[in-house]
Amino acid sequence: MWSRVMPTYRFEFHEALRTSAVRGIKLDDDETATAEAVQTAGEMLLDGVVDDFDRVDWAIKIFNQSDEAHAVAVIRFSDVPASKYRS
Repeated sequence: MWSRVMPTYRFEFHEALRTSAVRGIKLDDDETATAEAVQTAGEMLLDGVVDDFDRVDWAIKIFNQSDEAHAVAVIRFSDVPASKYRS
């Protein structure tokens, strides 16, 4: 039986003057990785609102670890709709 290997992604968090990365995220495909990053950005924005910490200038770059040279997508927190994280 053939078994599909899920791609592995790296999310780079660009936070003002600091960059951090989370590696080894296994997701179905680039579209799923992008949706996950949008959801994560929305949650981080909500946390920022609660903590009175503005994260609107932050971004998440998504890389498929099989091609580290090219980002799959860049999610700018400023592009995440306000309705996704504000009540």
